[in-house]
Amino acid sequence: MMLRLLMFRGLLTTSVLVGMTGAAAAQADECERAHLLESSAREHLAGGDAARATMLLQRALLACPTPSLRFNLALSLRAAGRSREAIPHLLELQRGEHDPEQEQPIASLLQDVRAQLGTVVLRLRPNRAGALVFVDGLPDGETDANGSLTLQLDPGRHQLRAQADGLEGSSSVDVESGTRQRLVLALNETSLLRRRRRTRGIAIGAALLIAGAFLAVALSVRDRSWGGDPLTGVSRT
Repeated sequence: MMLRLLMFRGLLTTSVLVGMTGAAAAQADECERAHLLESSAREHLAGGDAARATMLLQRALLACPTPSLRFNLALSLRAAGRSREAIPHLLELQRGEHDPEQEQPIASLLQDVRAQLGTVVLRLRPNRAGALVFVDGLPDGETDANGSLTLQLDPGRHQLRAQADGLEGSSSVDVESGTRQRLVLALNETSLLRRRRRTRGIAIGAALLIAGAFLAVALSVRDRSWGGDPLTGVSRT
């Protein structure tokens, strides 16, 4: 019995070691693939194709998330005019483990990408707290108690949309680096809410007409039973 137990433990230990070795080999393969993607991204970035380089680096980071890949992705996003997307990666680098020699380059790049952004202070009319705000079709945040939301956006034209409580509004805004502007967004009833109001109004109107018709019939029957004039209600006798 003891011999069988020792053999079982030995087999179990061997299986665990084989599993760990297999996982390590798979991870090594993924990192090798990431390295090839990074090399290709460098070539595209040197050739001025920052969009393609960014896509390759994003795939590489998913395969093998290393600090150097994350930093290079932030650089590529900056070159592609997508500085806003680079900020979370740089903040992640500052919070996580990284080479102390990279501390200054990370801080410098973070300062640079933030300087590229423009500020838009959005204000809703009428005031709606907790309204969901979309930037270029993607949810970006909610308004505060004053119906405001401050946005940091890349240079260029952006489409803003807000919705809350059956109200909706949209507007485009042109953003320049280092500038600050205010935008008042008017909220109006959505088409669905207008249809609901119209349907409710029609239903109420129909109900009032039916009630009026029933009332007229009831008065007519009553007056006839009393022998009075159906128009004046005065008895003819």
